[in-house]
Amino acid sequence: MPEEETVNTESPQEGTEAEAPQVDAKESTLDTEAMRKELEKVRKEAAKYRTRNKSLEEQHEESKKAAERAKMDEVEAAKAETNDLKAQLEAAREEVKRSGWKASLTGRVANTDAALKLLDTDKHVNEDGEINVDALLKDYDFLAPPATGKAGVPPANSGATAKSGPLSPADFRGKDPDWIRANYHRLGKKA
Repeated sequence: MPEEETVNTESPQEGTEAEAPQVDAKESTLDTEAMRKELEKVRKEAAKYRTRNKSLEEQHEESKKAAERAKMDEVEAAKAETNDLKAQLEAAREEVKRSGWKASLTGRVANTDAALKLLDTDKHVNEDGEINVDALLKDYDFLAPPATGKAGVPPANSGATAKSGPLSPADFRGKDPDWIRANYHRLGKKA
């Protein structure tokens, strides 16, 4: 059973200006009981919110850690991509350098591909990056262009034939398209 609360109905002590309100004992009991129920309800609700808040804080911390890990993964991925791009750039620079060297060797050596394979950058390349052809030919004299004719062009593709007059269709087989265009006028007529 609920305890009844006694209300002090005596006069207020000295020094207090207002009198305590007179409350009915029965009404006071109901209010106290209702307040207890309300207090219990509020406490349960507060406990629910505390646990929910704690759960949300844990989730927030976990998501924060996951975001940091993802950011670290993104950073690592960016570093790897940067390294790949640097490697591609270096390969492209090397290709450009070798193309320039090949162009500078054309006409000055008999076989540019062989010259590039035999090229020693310490011995045959100057400080400015240009090939020292004289040093290359000194080490590999077989790369020297022939005394007559164009360097790097085999005699079969030179365009010279034993015939000086009209040509047969067989003479055009295996020839370069430019040679064919240049000598098409020499094609003999069918008999």
